[in-house]
Amino acid sequence: MKRSTLAASIACLLFAARASAQLPLVPGHVVEVYATVTDPVRMAFDSAGVMYVGRDAGGSGGANGAAVKIHRIEIGGGAATEYGLSAIGDPDAVVVDEGGVLGVAGAVLVGGQISDSVGGQISRIAPDQSVSTLLGPTSAFHNPTEFVFDSSGRLLFTNAANNTSPNGVYQIVGGVVSLLAATTPQLSALDLDSTGRIFAGGANGTIRVFSSTGVVLNASFAASNRFAIGSLGAVGEHVYAVDAQNRLQRISMQGVATQIGTGFSAATDLEFGPDGALYVAEFSLDRILRIRPSVSTYCTAGTSTNGCVPSIGASGVPSASASAGFSIDVANLEGQKLGLVFYGVSGRLAAPWGVGSSSFLCVKSPTQRLPIQNSGGTSGACNGSTSRDWLAFVAASPTALGAPFSSGDVVDAQCWYRDPAAVKTTNLSDALEFLLAP
Repeated sequence: MKRSTLAASIACLLFAARASAQLPLVPGHVVEVYATVTDPVRMAFDSAGVMYVGRDAGGSGGANGAAVKIHRIEIGGGAATEYGLSAIGDPDAVVVDEGGVLGVAGAVLVGGQISDSVGGQISRIAPDQSVSTLLGPTSAFHNPTEFVFDSSGRLLFTNAANNTSPNGVYQIVGGVVSLLAATTPQLSALDLDSTGRIFAGGANGTIRVFSSTGVVLNASFAASNRFAIGSLGAVGEHVYAVDAQNRLQRISMQGVATQIGTGFSAATDLEFGPDGALYVAEFSLDRILRIRPSVSTYCTAGTSTNGCVPSIGASGVPSASASAGFSIDVANLEGQKLGLVFYGVSGRLAAPWGVGSSSFLCVKSPTQRLPIQNSGGTSGACNGSTSRDWLAFVAASPTALGAPFSSGDVVDAQCWYRDPAAVKTTNLSDALEFLLAP
C-alpha cells in the first residue's frame, strides 16, 4: 500500500472508526464478527473456506508498507494466525492459486510495493509456508492492490502506480505480465461478474467496467472503490459496495444502487466466501465481518412422480424470545399427499435420498418431526402446500430437539411427503436454514 492513494484514504478513515466498535446494521441479515485480524487489507478464500488476509502495518503503529506476515483464518472464523515462514514487504493483495497456474497448487500469491523507485513485487507462499519471489521487484508494475483469477486461469490485478508504471488492470498469462487496460486514477479493487466482465474500483471512488479484453464498457458504473460481486441470498447477482458514507449498497448489474446497510468503518475489502456469505474487512477495527441472510434456502428439491418440484420458504421473524410468528412454508407439493416438516440443529447435509431418487436429505441427524399435514390441492397436480408455525411448535414442545433455543442458534429444516410411485415411496423438498434472532 506504501504511500499510495489507497493508503492515504485508509489513514483518513482511521480516526473516525476508532470511536465505535458497534456492529453495522443490515436489516434482514445477520452481521457478526467472523475473525479478529491485525490491520486487515485484502481477503481471499481457498475452495475449502480457509481465509487469507493481506495486511498493512501502518494501522498498528508500524511503517506503512513494512515487511510483515499475512494472516490465515481457519474455517469458521475466530482468531487469526500468521502465515508464511518469513515476512513479505507491503503484503496487501492476496489470492489462492488453487490449480497451480503459476507453478504451485494451493500457494497463496501476495502482492505489494517494494519502493517508489524499485516498484512492485508478487511473492508466493507455498503450502509448506516457504516464501519465494514470483515476480519482481520490477518497475513494470508499481503496487498490486487486488488479484483475481478468471475462468481461463489468467491472473488479473489492479495497479496503483506512482509515476513508475501506468495505473490500470494488468494480466499475467504464461508467466508474462502485461497491461490490459490503462486508467488515469489509481485502482484499488477488482472483481469479475458471471459473464467475465472486469469491474475495477478507482481511488477516485468510481467503479469502471471493462470487457475481458480490456475495452471500457462503462467508465462510471457506480460510486465506490471497495466492492464484491455475488449473490447475498436469493436476489441474484449484484455488486455489493461500501460507499464513502460507510453504507452498504446493493447495486444491480445495470448500475442501480439500493442502500441495504449502515455503520461500516474503514472497509478495505469485500469478498464472498464459499458459504455464500459476504465478508467485510474493517482495517481500523482489526476485524472481519460476516454478513448473511437471517433466512436462506439451500440444497436441491426432488422432482415428484407428477413433475412437481416443491419450494420451501418462510414468513415472519425467527425470534428466540417469541412463542409464535415464524412459519415454514412449502409450495408446489403434490396435491392431496401427506407430508411434514422436520428440522435439525447439527448443520447441513447433501446425501442422496435413495438409489434412483432425485431427492437429497439436506439436514443432518438427529432431526425433529413436526405434525403431519395433508397438502390439500388437487390429486395429480402441483398445487399442494403446507405451512407450520415453527415457533409455536417449539413453544408447545419443551422437550423438542434443541429446546430451549437461544439467539444465534442455527436451524435447518426440510419437507418430507408421500409419493407412492417414487423411490422409497417418498420425496423431499429443498431445505431452509435460519438463524434465531433475540
